[in-house]
Amino acid sequence: MWGLILGEFTLDARELLVLEQAARQADAVAALELEIAEAGLVGRGSRGQPRLSPTVSELRQARLSVAKLLRDLALPDHDGATATTRRASKAATARWEQR
Repeated sequence: MWGLILGEFTLDARELLVLEQAARQADAVAALELEIAEAGLVGRGSRGQPRLSPTVSELRQARLSVAKLLRDLALPDHDGATATTRRASKAATARWEQR
């Protein structure tokens, strides 16, 4: 992720920090996915009952964190629009269509 983004975009100091955190979080996602692949989705509770592994919840949170950090970067897409620009345009179109 780090190399792909820096190969295409020039980032300021704040964006570099956000990208670093996103890359570290992406590494955590990969580690959690590996743990689930090895141990499975179901573990044992305190009384031996089957229960969803807490790693599944951690993986979900880690994926959400990566997505949020990447949104915070607000990188433009191929037509130059950022996520904020796209949302604003969609909202303006919706308001216009209501008239």
